[in-house]
Amino acid sequence: MSKLKSVKEIPKLEKKRFEEWAEEIIEKYAIKETDTLENVTEYIAKFFDELFVNYKISFSDIHPDGIFPFALNRLDKKPSYADEKFFDELFEVENHLRWTYTMVLTKLYREKECPF
Repeated sequence: MSKLKSVKEIPKLEKKRFEEWAEEIIEKYAIKETDTLENVTEYIAKFFDELFVNYKISFSDIHPDGIFPFALNRLDKKPSYADEKFFDELFEVENHLRWTYTMVLTKLYREKECPF
């Protein structure tokens, strides 16, 4: 049974939260060490797309040069040129994805595959 509750306010960045989310993602999608990196990345995108209701989060592509494999779009507003708060929050969402992704791969003994 999933513990996932959608949120509008982005939570603080905390290692404990990344570990909990990683466990929940692995359990929810029954991820195995042998699943492809693309599938693992898609599952993480789905999880965060459900979690952060103000965002559309999707898997974009596994890039050989280590570029971030997720696309993030804010649904409820568009940024103005100097909207620091908007970009700070976007950066925070990106960090939640990065650290949880790293934690998932670490728990699967695949941290060397983390693309960033």
